[in-house]
Amino acid sequence: MKQGLLDEIIENYYQKCVGLPTGKPIVRQNQKNDAFEIVVLETLYGEEKGIDIEKMSHSDIPSLAKYIVAPPDDGIDIVIEHENVDENTYDFIQVKNTELSQSEIKQALSYMEKTISTYMKKPQDLNDNLKVILSETSLSSSDKSNCRYIVVHRGVDNYFKGQKEGVEQVITGTELEVIRNSSLQMVPKVAQESFGADSFNNFNLYEESQNEPAIVLNLCGYDLAELAIKYTNTSLGRNILFGQNLREALGKSKTFEGMAKTIREEPEKF
Repeated sequence: MKQGLLDEIIENYYQKCVGLPTGKPIVRQNQKNDAFEIVVLETLYGEEKGIDIEKMSHSDIPSLAKYIVAPPDDGIDIVIEHENVDENTYDFIQVKNTELSQSEIKQALSYMEKTISTYMKKPQDLNDNLKVILSETSLSSSDKSNCRYIVVHRGVDNYFKGQKEGVEQVITGTELEVIRNSSLQMVPKVAQESFGADSFNNFNLYEESQNEPAIVLNLCGYDLAELAIKYTNTSLGRNILFGQNLREALGKSKTFEGMAKTIREEPEKF
């Protein structure tokens, strides 16, 4: 993917969305960085929320304001509610079209967590722009453990020491480009990667009658770890790398807890 692709998309989206919605724009005049928030929204949540900027008309753009917080935003640029069978979960995203240091990333995450804590205790202390968007979700004080905080920036750091697994995430511009590129394929997957063989004859090739060969191979765990770091920082990224082969874990959902309880207490029913 050529250098500067995100900048080209940001420029295109700025031209299309500048000044909208009227009166409280999510993309302000002479603030092209605002358009990066739209790029992030579409890249990470476009399929889930039915967002395709190229296909949206001028009159459709204001609908993005249900996800993107117009400034002042209390440190949260994007709000996403995921509707699940067990319970809804929430993503809160801070977007920076610059490279952030690890200390700046930590500060942004801490600010978002503090903002949501304030909303749950004293919502009147927040600016109206964020408060209105949050009020249109089902978020309540009982959802504290269902919140995830994400920083998107144009630097290289996508992890830091002390990061709260499953709660805090860092996504880079390079990762966004990988996700956008893979989403153009019929089946999202990594287009191409390479690694060194551990030894000679360490793979078997099985030819299929439908001209879809299968390969079984051995590879160095370190090589796989490097690929995991590159791709697995987002749920879509995990699907790109592993989705054709591995099931995602159920994590700490109520479904998982129910299965675990059945195994422990009534294994004959499992």
